[in-house]
Amino acid sequence: MNNYVLTLDVGGTEIKSAAVRTDSIIIEETISIYESKSSSSKEIILDNFGQIINNTIAKFDQNAKCLGLCLAFPGPFDYENGICYIKGIGKYDSLYNVNMKAELRKI
Repeated sequence: MNNYVLTLDVGGTEIKSAAVRTDSIIIEETISIYESKSSSSKEIILDNFGQIINNTIAKFDQNAKCLGLCLAFPGPFDYENGICYIKGIGKYDSLYNVNMKAELRKI
């Protein structure tokens, strides 16, 4: 059994997701690409993240343990505290000043 980290590469148009084992091997069958819905409301974007996370987890060995979530998220962003500061670009504006760490823990 290999434990893994769930990874999301969040872009303005699409979000790529995959599970990566602790030995740094990407689990090919978990790689997926989803629409970002970046111009939607906060609720729709966060729901989309939740669906992506759950879909990716469902593709991996259910006996393995997910050790965490790694996000590559466009800036400006306070990565240490998880606060999104994107505004005025028409993508992810509804996440401005949202604590993404806190929101993603709810999923």
